[in-house]
Amino acid sequence: MGMFDYLDINHDLPFPENATDEHRVFIKNTIAADNFQTKDLDSMLDVYYLDREGFLYEKIGDKYKEFYIHQHMRCYTYLDIPSEDCKYWLEYDLKFTDGKLEKATVLDWKKMVDFKKIDLEFE
Repeated sequence: MGMFDYLDINHDLPFPENATDEHRVFIKNTIAADNFQTKDLDSMLDVYYLDREGFLYEKIGDKYKEFYIHQHMRCYTYLDIPSEDCKYWLEYDLKFTDGKLEKATVLDWKKMVDFKKIDLEFE
């Protein structure tokens, strides 16, 4: 599976075209509250932050430092849709130009049908 980095997002991202109104509520809440993962940076479990204006920062200790990139970054997460009792996979391509987010594109939005909860019994 390998390591990855975390990405906290405070920027508006597009919704998947086939997302229902209910899905959009959960997507918006997930973007605001949870973090995404990416393997397109150093993959050292570092934390990055995308601000409202589209600038990327790296968390170093308890401070954030501007992180200049000029590349595409794939980021992904999964979210629960309680009314459907399932999880959905959400993946974006973020295109950074001269250190600022230029474009965000939904790459994948699908129900995780093979996702199984693991119940552990402790004796």
